[in-house]
Amino acid sequence: MSRTESQQLSHPCRVIYCGEAGEEGPAPKPANKGFLSHHAAILPSGMNEGDEFANPLYLTSYGSQADSLTPGSLYGMTCKMIGTNDKNPDHLHFENANRINFGVVEQLGINVTSEMMDKVQIIALGIIVGKDIIKDPAYKGKPTVVATIKHTDYDPFTRMSISWCTKHYIPPVRNMERAQSLCVIGREAQFTRVIKDYNTEKHMWESEVNAISVTLGHLTEGPLTPTKAMGRPTGGRIPLSVRSKAAKVVNKEESRPDPYDGEPHHEAENDTLDQSGSVPSSSAPLASDSAKLATPSNKRPRCEL
Repeated sequence: MSRTESQQLSHPCRVIYCGEAGEEGPAPKPANKGFLSHHAAILPSGMNEGDEFANPLYLTSYGSQADSLTPGSLYGMTCKMIGTNDKNPDHLHFENANRINFGVVEQLGINVTSEMMDKVQIIALGIIVGKDIIKDPAYKGKPTVVATIKHTDYDPFTRMSISWCTKHYIPPVRNMERAQSLCVIGREAQFTRVIKDYNTEKHMWESEVNAISVTLGHLTEGPLTPTKAMGRPTGGRIPLSVRSKAAKVVNKEESRPDPYDGEPHHEAENDTLDQSGSVPSSSAPLASDSAKLATPSNKRPRCEL
């Protein structure tokens, strides 16, 4: 864990936790008065279905003693992870108003170990600082990409921004094999799925990814050139809201070009016929309208789009 300047960009790691709350943790330091922490654990099955461990951590919130969690109850909450990358347990910070108490585990009649296994989701946003390629026996030797993500977020305890790392496995499955190429060192990306393991040597949480979003550092081939005008409909269809008024109104006081045909479109200033069926002398027909005025006097010229 390293301290950084508070002005540094934030790359948080969100954890959607569901599990049993334990006893209250150690009393906070005087500088952290008001924080309440409870022992808890994340139960992953291990990468490649290895050994199962209950990895300890703290569920931490800010409030009065009345807001304390009930030991032995099952809770669900969205938390902000503050990692350590050392032997000290990590903290999952949550808001008391947003937690869900499902009740006492014994009364619910569920086995927390089996029911909560691999049920803790992680949404990790950060900078890719490491990339490894391993041949995974679980996928018949196909390469699995392991990305190391550096997070930076505000620590409520130290009141500073700190940094830590997590690891994320991108397996060669149908919808992720091409996504492996998105892992480029230096890119900012977001990885999503569930926590599957904890690396006890590097003290990092590990997840198996099923979604990657590159948020910064895209490779582009050059500036994009627009293929049509902004907001212009395609396929030859024109919404009624933007259709030329010449298609709706016969009497016009001034001519204006049609913005959709690419050529100027002219209309007579007053093409309303009088009772005799002829055009008033005040209106001078254009040559382009001669075909329209050649119609019999008892027929009204058709206004064309």
